Amino acid sequence: MKIKSKFQELASGVACFSAIICLLLTLPAKAETDLILAEIGEHKITLKDLENKILRIRESMEDGSLNPDKEALLLEMVRLEVFAREALVLGLEKDEEVKARIRGFQNDILATEEDPQRDDKARLRVVKNYVLATEYLQKEVNDKITIDDKEVLRYFEENRFEFVEPEKIRARQIYIRATTETEIDEARKKAERVLERLKDGEDFIALVGEFSEDPLSKDSGGDLGYFARGRLVPELEEPVFHLRQGEVSPVLKSKGGFHIFKLEDRKERRLLAYHEARERIMETLKAEKRNKLYEALGEELFKKYEVKIYKDRIPPTPLSLTP
Repeated sequence: MKIKSKFQELASGVACFSAIICLLLTLPAKAETDLILAEIGEHKITLKDLENKILRIRESMEDGSLNPDKEALLLEMVRLEVFAREALVLGLEKDEEVKARIRGFQNDILATEEDPQRDDKARLRVVKNYVLATEYLQKEVNDKITIDDKEVLRYFEENRFEFVEPEKIRARQIYIRATTETEIDEARKKAERVLERLKDGEDFIALVGEFSEDPLSKDSGGDLGYFARGRLVPELEEPVFHLRQGEVSPVLKSKGGFHIFKLEDRKERRLLAYHEARERIMETLKAEKRNKLYEALGEELFKKYEVKIYKDRIPPTPLSLTP
């Protein structure tokens, strides 16, 4: 599994306090001797550091048995260090707003429940590095990205068929809830009675108000708005998408109960015009340039700070982790 770079997210302007907490939780307990996986000057990253990081990632996922890309994670730990060091060279830590951010995050960490095994000094160092790295990437990556209209138009013309709006329909529904076995027979009979009244010519919207139990659509006459495939569960989606405009479905069963749909309108699949695709293309081009700048900065700073990464020391499975 490939883990997305925390600092690529930061470079795109995405940063949140929960990310800080996740990062801090990956720090080791008070110093212990371990196999060195990377060196940035006097700073060492050990196998224990990496194992702790992987452990916290596993704990934050539903599938606790996942195996992250250990080499990629190690690389991001090194990048945090070099980006923060370069921020110091540029004097970014002297900015009052940066100081305030660092203090705020550090105070939050110190306010958490004490743990005798916790190395607060190391945690506070990571908070500072995290903020400094964020500021550095903003200044040296985000702020330097420019996109002109010629680039956008060229991308649109070369990738015309990427920009498609899928088929969409607008439908209304009457929903009869049936969440237990004892409710199913009665709910089905009620839905069949409603369908018979629709066949006799009664107004769909009026019957929504009388019978539907969907709190999200009942007050709007059962209107679900326009939607593409993927919104409804398969047992509902196929019959609904095959309705003709104005047609009412038979009674359909889902896990939650019974449904009757009416198709109001259909928008066929179409290619987007340039003005509709422009913002999406802008974001794509920005991401491409952001990633190139990010990678180039990393290579440059690795040389500057004489980074050493010992990939051959990374074991196939971290020693202290169990699936």
